[in-house]
Amino acid sequence: MNVTASWRGLPELKRTLDIIGRTCAPLPGEPVDPRVKQTLMPSAEAIRDDAKQNAPVKTGNLQSAVFATEGDPSKPDVIVGVSLKRAPYAGLVEFGTSRMEAQPYFRPAVEANRHEIPSQVAPPLGRLIGETSKENAWMG
Repeated sequence: MNVTASWRGLPELKRTLDIIGRTCAPLPGEPVDPRVKQTLMPSAEAIRDDAKQNAPVKTGNLQSAVFATEGDPSKPDVIVGVSLKRAPYAGLVEFGTSRMEAQPYFRPAVEANRHEIPSQVAPPLGRLIGETSKENAWMG
């Protein structure tokens, strides 16, 4: 008994999977799909908000220096940080000095949110992968 199988659409499937991969993590020089950054921003904003809430307040300058941004448009990432132009002493507050006890505000914000990030990112990333698959799937 002979059994033969014929696979059709494998090159097209490979192409679709390649497009999905490059949508989520493009090669250097390729544009980043704005949906990737939209997927990541809510988690970045949650860390930013917690860091602002945790920051000790004397003038409010340190709180206003904490930011979240989409960053470099050519990279599939977002940035959460503290503007050292606005608050050059931010690291001294976070880690302390020989004369001042540390008052961590940023690291606790990251720690408080790190377990939630996968569950926040997974659903919109799944939708992005599904949309990209539908847009590029081979219909034979």
